[in-house]
Amino acid sequence: MTAARARLEELVGEISALIGADLALDPDGECQLETDLGEEALLSPAQDADMIVVTVPLVELPEKDREALLIETLVVNSELALTGTARIAIAMPEGMFVLRHGVDVAEATATGLLALADRMIALGAEISQHLVSGRHVADEHGVTDRAATGVLPGSFA
Repeated sequence: MTAARARLEELVGEISALIGADLALDPDGECQLETDLGEEALLSPAQDADMIVVTVPLVELPEKDREALLIETLVVNSELALTGTARIAIAMPEGMFVLRHGVDVAEATATGLLALADRMIALGAEISQHLVSGRHVADEHGVTDRAATGVLPGSFA
């Protein structure tokens, strides 16, 4: 058992006591948190680091208009990187955009993870709404128009 998984197991026990729910790690070492409104956050140990990862689902990767959504996701992810918050990733094989953030096991607390999960769920709802709205930050700069013609910023076409 990794240090991250062992610490997560301890923290899940503390979270269970805090919220009055019977939580445990599943066989994969993960724990699904769900709000009264059905919003979800997954707590899991990082594979190759002493980190606990909080993951919130965003939107499915569509078959249609995939390129524009991928470009917009990169733009939003860039803003997230500048602010030091979570990052958008693609969870495979589900084909789902997710919001992820890691916490060092030495700094992780039950109340801190719950607060982080709440903030990420709220941020995830905003990002999801933005991504499905059809309005794209990249449109202001003509990036998605150029993507449709195959000419991307910095290309020699």
